Amino acid sequence: MISSRVRKAIRGWHLLLIRYGSDDYLRTMAGETDRNVGRPRYSILPMKLSLSPTGEVLLSFALPVHRRLGTQFRCFIDTRKGDMGPSVLTGMLKHYDEIDVIESEMPEPSRVYFTLKRFPVVTTAEGIRQNQVRPE
Repeated sequence: MISSRVRKAIRGWHLLLIRYGSDDYLRTMAGETDRNVGRPRYSILPMKLSLSPTGEVLLSFALPVHRRLGTQFRCFIDTRKGDMGPSVLTGMLKHYDEIDVIESEMPEPSRVYFTLKRFPVVTTAEGIRQNQVRPE
């Protein structure tokens, strides 16, 4: 059965907290205190996958949002090696309207990164796309 093979290929669903603040603000306007707060974090937080009563797949997570600077993040699936590797998972994720898969430049990546379309997407100076939640 393909669904059990897909589940076995996935170690977990995670969120990578990149930093607090936008690259542009931190580079051009931030003072020393904000630059320190906005330093790269690369903290890994768990995401929970569940089904709604109507059968929709739901991803849930607790994202710390800095009250003044906002938060940059990216989601990923941590994969296991095997025949149901990242290419199959990437293909599966592309069927969801709310997910935008970030293609890997590595031949056999251990993570499949993606952004969520419900949050703004920013591109870093290095050309990496990630989500950003702005402060309220």
